[in-house]
Amino acid sequence: HFDANAAEVNVLLPEKLQFQTGYLVLSKLQIASFEEEQYCLFSAFTSDGHFLSQEECEKLFLCGGTETTVGSIPDSVIERLSANSDQHSRSTIGSVESRNLNFYKEEENRIYRWEHDVIDGIEQELDVVKRNIRDTERLARQAENIEERLQLEQKAEELRRQKRRKRNELEDREDEISAQRKQLLAELEKRMIQTTSSDDIFFIAWNTL
Repeated sequence: HFDANAAEVNVLLPEKLQFQTGYLVLSKLQIASFEEEQYCLFSAFTSDGHFLSQEECEKLFLCGGTETTVGSIPDSVIERLSANSDQHSRSTIGSVESRNLNFYKEEENRIYRWEHDVIDGIEQELDVVKRNIRDTERLARQAENIEERLQLEQKAEELRRQKRRKRNELEDREDEISAQRKQLLAELEKRMIQTTSSDDIFFIAWNTL
């Protein structure tokens, strides 16, 4: 049993929690995903049935007070606290999953933007080279002497080599982007929640009278 200090109650707690009694459970939630995460979750309600938020529970514990040993807490109270604690745990797990999914979306958008910047740029350069090849080949066919024809054919051949280099560069960048996508999927898989466990640390009856 926890009896809060009245003076501190008046300072720390909202008016609706002053001069109240109730019950509380503190649970430890462990989540194994990308890294091990631990959360201390409060669930509490007043004797008139009002549930407390996590913040209100934390403020309650900031109040000084005295602890006394009392008899067992009714099973109905423990069941109600446990049900609320389970809901709190599910909500926290959902928040972690949402955070991990947001990480994936942000990284996916980053790769998508990079892909379009790189690929579109190379494809535009490739289109310019192709257009120059067509123009040079047309001029070569219209050449009025052999020397001019040879010069234009040599220029066209250099442009064809440039086109092959651009195509190879495009393929390399596409392979690089594919590798980054695979790495991103592997990262997301690591961030998936693998296991969770929840343990009740203690149940107490409390009052702020």
